[in-house]
Amino acid sequence: MKQADLRKWARGPWVAGLAIGAYFAWFARGALRAHFAIDDPMNMGFYWRDGLLRSMENVVMLWRTSYRPMAAAFYLPIYDLFGVNPLPYRIAILAILAINIFLSYRIAMLLTESRAAAALTAVLVAAHASMTPLYYNTSMIYDVLEFFFTAAMLWVYMRGEMTWTRGLVVAPLYLAAINTKEIAVVGAAWVVAYEALVSKNRRWTVPAVLVAIAVAFTAARVFGPIAGGAAYQVGGPGATYIIAALSALAAFLLSGRAARLRR
Repeated sequence: MKQADLRKWARGPWVAGLAIGAYFAWFARGALRAHFAIDDPMNMGFYWRDGLLRSMENVVMLWRTSYRPMAAAFYLPIYDLFGVNPLPYRIAILAILAINIFLSYRIAMLLTESRAAAALTAVLVAAHASMTPLYYNTSMIYDVLEFFFTAAMLWVYMRGEMTWTRGLVVAPLYLAAINTKEIAVVGAAWVVAYEALVSKNRRWTVPAVLVAIAVAFTAARVFGPIAGGAAYQVGGPGATYIIAALSALAAFLLSGRAARLRR
């Protein structure tokens, strides 16, 4: 192999992917051996009581007193297949965390068109000392899933010309995110920021729909029957994960805008 070919091979995206994957695996080592957290039986009980169908109805019925109903799609299928064996839950969480890293990489690529910037984003999202509970604590699934749905929404929204078909995917992903954890309500602001700072073709129909959903959801949490509950206060390592990871994406929103201005 020629020296130029060797340098090109070493700079390939899959090399960075392997390095990030190894970093992720090192940080998550031992996570498959973790047991349930104290909240997990309670969480499973919530969703077993309501059932999967009613929980999915609660995702769109924003004024109901359901507790983060989208997480039922995580707990109930695994419970039905494997019962209370913690290993399948651990495998599922690590798989979602790995997908979150990939989605973050793709979003950064769309914004910056830079593999180096995208790789750095993936590293920032992959692991941080304050994120340890997300790898070892199954009850942190709310934060992991919330990031997944929010990042998937952003990726689908940004990756091409917005059509009604794509809009019909974006809105359900946003509903899934906010019904997994309340902090995801800021996702509507991310889309508005993208249109205002980065997008060349202003498309305000879908952002307006997301803002309307955010307003309705917030009103239900502030004035509805579940207003003021401690479960809806932001804090802890999960919030650190969401805020740190999305803050990294925010930096690349601005860098993406700067890159477009330079061109």
